[in-house]
Amino acid sequence: MLERCLAAAPVTFVPHISATVDAALNLIQSDNVRVQYQALQLIGSLCCANTVESEEGVTSDCPVLVRENYAAQILESVARHVSSPCTKVAAHACLTIVSYCRGGNGRDDCLLPIDQDLVLPHVGTLLESLKTGPLAVDLSQPNSINEGTVTVLIRAIGAVACLANASGPAFLPHYSIMSGLTSCATFGLEIAGQTVTVSKNGHEMAMLRGSAIEAATIVGQAISGEEGENVG
Repeated sequence: MLERCLAAAPVTFVPHISATVDAALNLIQSDNVRVQYQALQLIGSLCCANTVESEEGVTSDCPVLVRENYAAQILESVARHVSSPCTKVAAHACLTIVSYCRGGNGRDDCLLPIDQDLVLPHVGTLLESLKTGPLAVDLSQPNSINEGTVTVLIRAIGAVACLANASGPAFLPHYSIMSGLTSCATFGLEIAGQTVTVSKNGHEMAMLRGSAIEAATIVGQAISGEEGENVG
């Protein structure tokens, strides 16, 4: 309900954003995975509404900057949930990282990377959570990986790409993540000499390999300082 109110009347909702962020951060601590999922959804929407400004006469406060005021609390909570045993919660936590890294307010400057100062202090913690969580899956056993696991992997790879895109050349200390991306890019493929055989196919597998290739490209562009395309 709060998310719908935010989407329907973002400017009018500004005075209530602080209380809403507090509520979302409280709800995400619930043991109920449905509550966790909805809290993550709300946090993602709040990040999209980060730069909504109030109209004259609605409030005299300055625009509520969600990332600037709540970055540490939001990302700490999200980092804990990327390793959730519930694949839907884990995947949505990764998507919340993507929402955090996107600029604009859903209308203006949409999808542009946010200021590096809002990302760099938290990149190490987020990447460690991703590497020890969804990206730690054993890719040497393709038959043991189900559709839910693949979905989380795709979302986690997208989160890595967004973190790299927002960090730029400062992402260099985390370049070791590239080995995991290349492993995902060849997942389900049998390579013998110059012959490549697809041993595990399907839409999800193709999405996984494509996402890994795109993310590896974005990481390379970010570190080299090249301006790549927006990522999602």
